[in-house]
Amino acid sequence: MKSEAHRREKLAVLDAPGCIPNGQQPEPAVVAPRWLYAGVPCFCNMFAVAIAYRYPVTRQMHAALRRTINEGVDLYRRESHD
Repeated sequence: MKSEAHRREKLAVLDAPGCIPNGQQPEPAVVAPRWLYAGVPCFCNMFAVAIAYRYPVTRQMHAALRRTINEGVDLYRRESHD
């Protein structure tokens, strides 16, 4: 059976805001998981949208990328059949 210290190490993220096992949770212990499960993914999505906005892919760029990918796939297929 795992020790209490080992179980506490695995839940360090919940210990930081003051989570109390099997007890009434303080407000920071309730808000922290909300931010982890909702806030962090939202921030990552906003960051990805900002990158995509700053790097628009035109039709010409798309066509060039497709050609490059297809050439690489064709090269791989030729090498694997030899």
